[in-house]
Amino acid sequence: MIDVFVLVATTIGAPCQRVWTAVTDLRQRPSLISAEMTGGTWPEETATARVVMDKGTFRMTRNERVVYLERERRLMIKVEVLEPAGLAYLDYQLVPAEGGCRLSLSSLVNMPDPPGSTPGARAQYIDGTRKALEETLDEYRRRIEKA
Repeated sequence: MIDVFVLVATTIGAPCQRVWTAVTDLRQRPSLISAEMTGGTWPEETATARVVMDKGTFRMTRNERVVYLERERRLMIKVEVLEPAGLAYLDYQLVPAEGGCRLSLSSLVNMPDPPGSTPGARAQYIDGTRKALEETLDEYRRRIEKA
């Protein structure tokens, strides 16, 4: 099994309220192909959705559940990846900062070892996860500051 934790952050030149609106709107999620609500009202706690993400070389289908919510401050989502099977938690945190809003995104992941994995597989997975999270924050920043 691969267990990893990755944290990235950026400052967005906009009020936290505007950042919160973007982060909690499934339709604005970077790399989103589709999202279907399967229970509750997003982003309320216990709301669920089936989400399909574009991961570049493949599409990832996953079930997501909001497990924690502090309005305009924090959103934590449990992500059950269907194939390859795995579990992750995404934690978005917003803090007012000079010049806008500090947005951090962390991911705690538990995934099976990829077939044919090598001793460096964990480090590669961490690097790939960090890159994906950074790209997500960059896209949020670009969209929000452009608006």
